[in-house]
Amino acid sequence: MKTTRRIIRGFLIGIANSRIALSGAIITASLFPCLLVYSILDGLGSIHLPKVSFLVYGALTWIFLAGHLMMFLGLFILRNRKGKTLFSSEEFRSFFAEPEQFSNIRKLALVVTCLALF
Repeated sequence: MKTTRRIIRGFLIGIANSRIALSGAIITASLFPCLLVYSILDGLGSIHLPKVSFLVYGALTWIFLAGHLMMFLGLFILRNRKGKTLFSSEEFRSFFAEPEQFSNIRKLALVVTCLALF
């Protein structure tokens, strides 16, 4: 449980330290409620405007996915304000070399996947 908390804490600190990841998180967090409410209303049949549906599903969904991509790039590839990435290549090698560290990377992948699916 402590490992999961450490992973989530590191994820949130990484987002806070990277301008690109923070911008992606803001885009994603602001569009999610809009897309959710619109999808529910559309599913109930309350919306009869095909042009608005095209705008929401065609444009806003791609912007939402671009926000996810910005978070990934900001966290794992581009350097943050302190001049480092969330994980360096040496850390990745150590994760795959030691069995207990490999379980940590699996937990991180599970957390990121659950957040993306949510």
